[in-house]
Amino acid sequence: MPITVDRSSQIQLALINQETEPLHMAVLVISSNGDISTAYPYMLEASIDEALVSANQERILSFEFNIRKTPGQFELMLIASRKPLNKFLKAVETIVRSRGDIKRGDPITLRENEPLDVMTDLLEDVDRISRDVRVHTGKRVIDRSQVCALSTIIRVV
Repeated sequence: MPITVDRSSQIQLALINQETEPLHMAVLVISSNGDISTAYPYMLEASIDEALVSANQERILSFEFNIRKTPGQFELMLIASRKPLNKFLKAVETIVRSRGDIKRGDPITLRENEPLDVMTDLLEDVDRISRDVRVHTGKRVIDRSQVCALSTIIRVV
């Protein structure tokens, strides 16, 4: 069931790690037309460790949602992992560095083939994190104790 918000609302996200160990986190915003933006982490001249949220830590995101321009609905996807999402984060960092007009905390809107490339890198990270887990057919599975994804649909009215 989507969360419904009024166009005049402001949305602020807080990442709260209630685990007993640090988690590497990423937040993606997927628009109704399929555009993808990264809401977290912000990789401008930061290390890969910026995605690390310590145990029992809360991190308020500076990502600002301009929902007045958002038609219909969008999806927020959180990825949390016990191990770094290095390939995904390096891909995001490369995109940010290739653009001179992005300030720290700005959403990174992916263009052309970038969404496919970034999602491929994310899936490769998930595969690497779950590498040792196999079912009897030899196919890879995701180790839910190592990585998870949560999705929320926001409907703007």
